[in-house]
Amino acid sequence: MHKLNPIDWDWLLLKADHALFGFDVTVWLEKFNSPVITEVLIISYFSYYVLPTLSAVVFYFMLRQTNPYENLRRFILALVIGWYAAFIFYVILPAAGPDIAFPGHYSSTLKGLSPLTNYYLETVTTYLKTSEVRNTFPSMHFAIILMINFYAFKWSKKYFWFCTLPLGTGLAIATLYLHQHYLIDLVGSVFVAWFSVWLAVKIMNKPTAQT
Repeated sequence: MHKLNPIDWDWLLLKADHALFGFDVTVWLEKFNSPVITEVLIISYFSYYVLPTLSAVVFYFMLRQTNPYENLRRFILALVIGWYAAFIFYVILPAAGPDIAFPGHYSSTLKGLSPLTNYYLETVTTYLKTSEVRNTFPSMHFAIILMINFYAFKWSKKYFWFCTLPLGTGLAIATLYLHQHYLIDLVGSVFVAWFSVWLAVKIMNKPTAQT
């Protein structure tokens, strides 16, 4: 990313957090650090890698819908639009994230209950410090989970209440608790999610040319 834009804008995102919310929520959440909470939030955070595929299966195969194929296309299209939209922001406004940009702000080290969780926390921190990954604003973890919750609420209330909403809530907290995102990143995610759903509807409703 730095080959396209060599400047990191973490200072601006942190300044936006202070201006809009009055404090740094990632630092404030340190008072709740515990192995149990870390373990639960890591699971929620990783739901991002499972829920898109799981939701596609649920929406297409397990629900009684009039047009399951069209709904599946709309769902996938919205997610793809969101990922591409986020990439544009990552080029324009690259940022490393609170944990990498401001390590001195945190006084404690996150630890989980399982060796696997602790291994992940150690390796991901090392990787982010040595890489040029710049995917902070907006948080696509949160944007994707917002879109999944939107469609789940629309098409399956049980799936929404018992799966996507609890995991989505935990994921939103995890992005901040794990020092991966600023609060302003989540605000930006709301707009990306809304735009992606809106554009997917526009594209799907566009009449095709008759040949």
